[in-house]
Amino acid sequence: MRTQLYLLISLLFCTGLRAQEKKEESRFEKFFGKNLRFIGNPIIQNSPETGVKMGLAGNYFFKTGKDTNTRSSNTYLQIAYTTKRQFILEPIWNIFTPGEGYIFRGRAGYLDFTDHFWGVGSTASQDGKTDLAYKRIYIQSKLLKNLTGNWFGGIAIRYSNIYQLTWLDIIPDVEGNAGSVISGIGPNIQADFRDNPFSPQKGWYADVFWSAYGKFAGSNYRFNQIQADGRYYLSTKRARQVLALQVFADLTFGEQPFRELPRLGSAFLMRGFFEGRFRDKHYLAAQAEWRQPIYKRIHASAFIGAGEVANSIDSFNLSRIKVAGGGGIRLLLNPKESVFVRFDYAWNNEGGGGFYIRINDAF
Repeated sequence: MRTQLYLLISLLFCTGLRAQEKKEESRFEKFFGKNLRFIGNPIIQNSPETGVKMGLAGNYFFKTGKDTNTRSSNTYLQIAYTTKRQFILEPIWNIFTPGEGYIFRGRAGYLDFTDHFWGVGSTASQDGKTDLAYKRIYIQSKLLKNLTGNWFGGIAIRYSNIYQLTWLDIIPDVEGNAGSVISGIGPNIQADFRDNPFSPQKGWYADVFWSAYGKFAGSNYRFNQIQADGRYYLSTKRARQVLALQVFADLTFGEQPFRELPRLGSAFLMRGFFEGRFRDKHYLAAQAEWRQPIYKRIHASAFIGAGEVANSIDSFNLSRIKVAGGGGIRLLLNPKESVFVRFDYAWNNEGGGGFYIRINDAF
């Protein structure tokens, strides 16, 4: 298990701020302002597998409409390079049109990357890890139209091209071991009753989509995917004390390349597990997080998650469930938009862990 460690995060700055002339403002407020627009930070990440990873990340916040019903949109870009000649370019977007008539969400990227593969299934051994290198171009996007109130409907599209795949050790006998192209499209229903898309304090959110992959969409593999994501936020009487809950399911049916199987672990769900440590056709997970203000702009959190992968719905086994938990510190950059930078450390019941630094809460 790779333990991710950021050695440096500095140079937090923002542009396009409204001038604040009041003497009672703190230096922090003068620096970040009430209309935060851009947050950028150089990053350095180190691990035995990748060496030193260096890059830049930026998060831009904006509003498409002047009405109070339109929530803030944001775009995120990460550019990174490692000492092992790995390159990462990833834009992410979350855009609300005026009056929230439409929502555009998604991410895309180009990766020249080294990854790890332990095998398929919930019992994949740590000793079975092998390394691989590949290039990947991908896009995942959701185009949603307001149906009524806070309900949206539309389509979800996904494309992923894995090429120039090279195994550094033994070549495993799995689908897609020489590369793969998958492409799919399907209906998407979403309900968004959160008070804030970046760091909600109350409300709930649900997203369900079904995608069909096949030759009709340019895919080399034929399969179906159903993904459901539900979140609930409960605020206490004390300001900014929040209990956040999430349940998640990613179910696939058919023949998928190994790289596109649902994967347990990430910086957002099942923190503490290396992403892809366990993978299989079906993935179920749930997590809870308590968010607590400490002093002025400093907040703390504690979280725990449980999840499992399985080859079929009826083969999920509680005796093999994976558990991860930890805590973190949050720095509130902008109270108006509820924008945080979070520093999390998580452990898991397999003996590993991970350290994460991100803008906004995990979910």
